[in-house]
Amino acid sequence: PAAVPNRKHDLSFPYNVRPGMRVWDWMFLKDTLPDASKGQSADWLRGRYLANALGHCAECHTPRGTFGQLDSAKPLGGAALARIAAPDLTPDALAARGWTVKDLQSFFGTGIAPQGSAFGEMYPVVHLSTQYLTPDDLRSVSTYLLGDAPPAPAPLPERPDASQLKAGRNLYLAVCAGCHAADGTGKPHVAVAMLGNSTVRQKDPRNLIVAILDGIEPQRFPGLEAMQDMPGFARQFTDAQIAELSNYLRVAYGAQLGDVNSEIVRQLRQK
Repeated sequence: PAAVPNRKHDLSFPYNVRPGMRVWDWMFLKDTLPDASKGQSADWLRGRYLANALGHCAECHTPRGTFGQLDSAKPLGGAALARIAAPDLTPDALAARGWTVKDLQSFFGTGIAPQGSAFGEMYPVVHLSTQYLTPDDLRSVSTYLLGDAPPAPAPLPERPDASQLKAGRNLYLAVCAGCHAADGTGKPHVAVAMLGNSTVRQKDPRNLIVAILDGIEPQRFPGLEAMQDMPGFARQFTDAQIAELSNYLRVAYGAQLGDVNSEIVRQLRQK
């Protein structure tokens, strides 16, 4: 303990009215949210406790209403967090990005799976928390997220005709292929694959765009696994070029629409 005077708050009205919290709690504070998956097995029930009571997964991965309350109609349905997006963790959304119970166990336990590695806000979650779960608890959390009868994971996207995305492909070959490989399969212990990458397969492109703009710091994972740093290209590329690169990645490796435009990039660059 240290004899340090407490700092006065700098909250503005109406947030500085503390009794208002009682009103908010009365209106919105609930013991539980509806479950995004279905199950009754011992693993599912254990995972429900770990994800909701200890992990607080819903705090980031559930959208919020006008007054900051969790939207009970969309549990774990994904939410925007300023420049990034906490992905949709509902069973169908996870399966659409190729996730299985086994792959989720690997991701939570080691930070790495075939769908990519933990980065950004999720990196400290793995680094400081989930890597220390027991194998049984890792299986339970993964089972809870996908349900007792998990949907079949979507296969790796077939390579579509990307001839209309030539500019984006040229950028990829120039600055990305050296680490992520010309065919998007990545390099072990160096860089994750783009083909089937969970971030590339997200409908919301913001995490992909922000990663291209800002880069990703070096990542050290449990054991001897590591990923080297990825440079950011905010100064090197224009908004239009980053949109072209993002669209190539989304179409060629993520089976998503090439609907990123310069305005979307500009907004994320300025935040």
